[in-house]
Amino acid sequence: MDSKKEENKNIDDVKVTIGGREIKGITSMKYEDSNKIINYKKANKMDKKKIIGIVVLSIVLLVIFKTCKGSTATNEPTQEKTINNDSINKVVLEVVKKESKVKDAVLTDAKVLYIAVENDGTNRNGLASYFCEIVAENKGDINTVKIVEYGTMKSKNRDNAYGVLLGESTCK
Repeated sequence: MDSKKEENKNIDDVKVTIGGREIKGITSMKYEDSNKIINYKKANKMDKKKIIGIVVLSIVLLVIFKTCKGSTATNEPTQEKTINNDSINKVVLEVVKKESKVKDAVLTDAKVLYIAVENDGTNRNGLASYFCEIVAENKGDINTVKIVEYGTMKSKNRDNAYGVLLGESTCK
């Protein structure tokens, strides 16, 4: 008798070998029917793997999309850039103040750097250009450097609130 074709035997009597594995206890179905069920179960496992793969791929794509889209959704990066520029400009201001000729330096909200030096009677446009180079080296966000005479803030000959203008340079 062929054990593959027998039906409704006692559970201990039926033995079926599928793919090199012996399966006991198939009682109410033929070998062909049990094979279909086993293949169906394998197909379900594959489908589960595919579904899990698709879910993981979707999550990865969502994270990438959110990361790339971030800067257009809010104004936070602009605020962050302003904070970084302010921090850089403060560093530039400290670097400028360490120069030996500089007596004082002030950075305005209009991004104008006023530097007070002693007046030696020379044009200070070259000095202003030099400080623009320092601004550029430190990646500062300063538009103009103006060199003013130290101690002339209250002078009648002053050009602005910071003193008598000795030289200037546009940095951008």
